[in-house]
This record gives sequence, C-alpha cells and structure tokens, in this order.
Amino acid sequence: MSVLIQTILRIGFQDVERKKRKLDELQVEVDCSKSNQAKIENLSQPIRIPSMQNALICAAIDIGTTYSSYAFSTRNDYKKEPTNIHTSIWKGSSLCSFKAPTAVLLDSDQEFVAFGYEAENKYSELVADGEHEDYYYFRKLKMLPEKGIKRDIQIIDELNKPMAALDVLHLTIMYLKDHLRKAIRVKCRAMENSDIHYAFTVPAIWVESAYALMKEAANMAGIRREQLSIIPDPEAVFIYCQHLKYKNDKFAIPQTLKPGMQYMVVDLGGSTADITVHQINGDGSLKEVVPASGGPWDSKSIDEAFHSFLKKICGPKVMEELRETELEDFIDLFREFETKKRSIRVDQTNKVVVTLPVRIVN
Repeated sequence: MSVLIQTILRIGFQDVERKKRKLDELQVEVDCSKSNQAKIENLSQPIRIPSMQNALICAAIDIGTTYSSYAFSTRNDYKKEPTNIHTSIWKGSSLCSFKAPTAVLLDSDQEFVAFGYEAENKYSELVADGEHEDYYYFRKLKMLPEKGIKRDIQIIDELNKPMAALDVLHLTIMYLKDHLRKAIRVKCRAMENSDIHYAFTVPAIWVESAYALMKEAANMAGIRREQLSIIPDPEAVFIYCQHLKYKNDKFAIPQTLKPGMQYMVVDLGGSTADITVHQINGDGSLKEVVPASGGPWDSKSIDEAFHSFLKKICGPKVMEELRETELEDFIDLFREFETKKRSIRVDQTNKVVVTLPVRIVN
C-alpha cells in the first residue's frame, strides 16, 4: 500500500505557479521510524491533473478492506525534494505501523466513536463490561462487491446489525480526513481544505457504481468532486515502476516499460489478492489484456491458518472462550502475530516466537 500512496502523491503535483500565500515548510514529527520519509527514486515528469492546479498539498488516502492509511506532501516540499513524503503513524500495543486496522466503532445512534486501533481497544472494553450490544462495530470492511451495487446497499457489523455502506464509508473518510488535517496543521496553521487535493487508491475490480458510491461518501465528508481523484491500484503501480531504478542480487526491475510490453500486477492485500494484466499502448495509455481477477491468497489467510493451528494445540473451545470473554487478549495476540509476520524475510531460518496469553497457557 505504501508504494501506491507514494506514487499517487508523486503524480499529483504539477509544475504551476504557486499561490501568493506561502505555506510554512511542513514537517511532521513521528517517533516510530526514520522510514516515514518515503524514498522514491528518479521520478522526473509528473502526470498533469487539471483539477490540481491550485493545490498546495496533495493527500493520498487508501481505505483497504483490512488496513487503511494516508500520506501527504506539500508543493513546497515537492519542489525542494520530491521524495519528501509524510506518512501516518499508528500505534496498537507493541505494533507500530503506517497502516491502521479498518475498524469503525459507532454508538447506538450510529454516531462515530473511534477508528483503527482505538476502535479495537474501545470495543474490547465494551465487550468486557457487557455493554457492546448497543454499538455498531465494523471490522475488515468489505462493502463494495465486484458486481454492480446500489446506493442503498447495506453492510453487517460484528453482531449482524445492518447499516448503510454509504454512511459507514462517509464516517471513515471523515475521520481519516480530519486526522490528516490535524497532522498538516502541526506547522501549517493557515491551511484550508480548498488547498488540498485528495487522491484515493481503489482495487482494479471496482465497477462504476462503486466509484460513484466512493465519490458521494467523500463529498459527504467535505471533499468536493473537483478536489478528488480516484486511481486504480494497478495504474499507480505502473507509474511507480516506470520510474523505479532498483536492482540488487535478488531483484531487478526494468528502468523503462516500453510501448507494446505487457505486465502483470499481483496485489497481495489484507483480504484479497488482485491480479491484473495490462499492455502499454503507444500513447502511454493502458489496455487491459486480462480482466482483473482475484482470490483468497491474502494476508488474512495466514492469520486464519495461525488461528487454526492454535485451535489444534489449545482446542477450539479455549480459543472461542478467549475471543468471547477476553477479547483484548485475543486482539493483542494477533497484533503480535502481525508484527512477526511483517518482519519475516524470505531467507529467514530461525524460529518465530509468539507470546500466548496466560489464559491459553493455563
């Protein structure tokens, strides 16, 4: 996801005259990793997006089924150093990440309560106190099917309570947008919403009706249509690889993707694996060679395999009781597993150690 977000930010800015009002140089402090400054090599010529002519800040938002995040850059930073891109940092227990779980907690009136790790923690507390049944808790959102959808489509929360997908998506975008603006205003107090152009990355399998729903939800969240660009994931990857110069003993990417070439993008996400095959036309546009497709070869399948492994060792009843009565411990267990999962290397031979909750051990 970080590659997609970095790419969208990079293609967003045009070489136009800056506004008379000068933005303060913006830097966001993070306490997790020096890698928050995304480094993209040799990206020289931006793609021009007419609606971005007056934008002083470009922000990319990726609302995934399992994880979501945002990143941004100012025109000032871009002109000094195009790779100076700021990403969001999210914390959950021992896990520190550029992405937050796509978890949304609403109260009984369907008003926003929390998002991400905070939503997971608050919902765990509600479950422990037996007060969760009046709340709406949406986790791992999969609200937009591959086929045509209607504006009034509903999704089901953890307790099988229905709610309009448009409203859940609107509240999610609203939170991420507000979180983003607070980060920007750390040193840029004069910033206005009209100074920002937003870019959303979406799966290739989305149909027009899904795009329309996303645009309406964004508009409800205060993002005008002329402020918004929606870019399919494979196109963002294509733009990135066009300019990427990266080579070592194990991997090599061609410096130039030429007209007539065909390429495959395999996007292994949190809940699905999307596969797309495109051909590069003479004018630089893309032609779909094989329709976008996917399957259950994703990060979630690894979590499910780990869960099944624990059930074999501890027994299904123990794992079910842990989830129902000690949800906080259950969530912490899988957060630690997520940390281990992300740190595994292809050449790793040593054992992976995961600490189990006391309730399981006993």
